[in-house]
Amino acid sequence: MVTAASPPSLRARLIDLAEREIETIGHEALSLRALAAAAGVAPSAPYRHFRDRADLLVALAERGFAILAESHLAAAQANEPPARRLEIAVWNFIAFARAHPALFRLMFTSDALRGTPEIDRAGQSFTIFEAMVAATRLGQDGRAQLHSLSLWSALHGVALLELDGRFERFNDVGIATDAIIADLIDRFR
Repeated sequence: MVTAASPPSLRARLIDLAEREIETIGHEALSLRALAAAAGVAPSAPYRHFRDRADLLVALAERGFAILAESHLAAAQANEPPARRLEIAVWNFIAFARAHPALFRLMFTSDALRGTPEIDRAGQSFTIFEAMVAATRLGQDGRAQLHSLSLWSALHGVALLELDGRFERFNDVGIATDAIIADLIDRFR
């Protein structure tokens, strides 16, 4: 909860600190008290911006979804054929997961976010993604939502399996994560 007396930059600073911190300790161990100490403010200061730890996690996930939606929007607006725009969005999604693994996990696997209205509104990135799928050859068969969910689900799976190191054993036979992603994309050309 932001009050008139609280500095507007502290909220953003706390979210920045939280994003860095979860990459080290995971979102489960995140503490408002520790963030306050890292920000050099009183232990009560974060409560001027967040009701509790869960509220901070929602704000952090909202930032992640906004970044993802921006990258999907940029891909959707690229001056490229539909399949290429979708390919750009797919690689942006994977790049986001690779660059922000803990934030990605918070956004897509955390029970802390289930049922929160803020996160429900974060579906904008999927809406953009679905529109890109609908514009491809495969998406024009009247089942764009099914194809979108199939590809979205596969991408989540690939990203999480890669983050967990589950594909390493296939590197010996020349199958890298990027080849799996390329195979998924090829289905939409």
